[in-house]
Amino acid sequence: MEQLQNFLTKNDYQWEINEAYNKGPKGAEKLAKLVSKAAEQSFSYKPLLFEDDLVEIKIKKIVENFYYLSEVNYEPAVLEKLVQIKNSPYKNFPVCLVKSQNTIDGNDAQVENYQIKIKDISVNTGGKFILVYTNKVFSMPGLNKEANYKTINVKNGKITGLK
Repeated sequence: MEQLQNFLTKNDYQWEINEAYNKGPKGAEKLAKLVSKAAEQSFSYKPLLFEDDLVEIKIKKIVENFYYLSEVNYEPAVLEKLVQIKNSPYKNFPVCLVKSQNTIDGNDAQVENYQIKIKDISVNTGGKFILVYTNKVFSMPGLNKEANYKTINVKNGKITGLK
């Protein structure tokens, strides 16, 4: 947390720690005052993404502006799906990048010259957004670092490794 505090202070970001979980309303008082003060200031908002941007452009903007990476690599199958999405009624849906929870940019192995890889893409028509799967992320809800899928197996017709 000290690294984050130093970064915020060094870059002139205003910040406060939210301690409401431990201290109740008193623990969020400083943060609430800071938010209230910020809400009173005038600012100009310029969206980063636009509804009619191509999905590839949305992905590139997210990767460059939030993960600070300069390149995006696509699996060949994803390129085919992008063409299908471009020609579909879903082409203007918002984009949600699915990545590991362990790092901001998905670089879990801390590789130098890291480049994000788009391994799959799907359209969620009910939620009205496009899911973009990165790197080696495994798509299952509620996974922790030691997820059960790593130990479950079938041996001689019997399921093993269930916890």
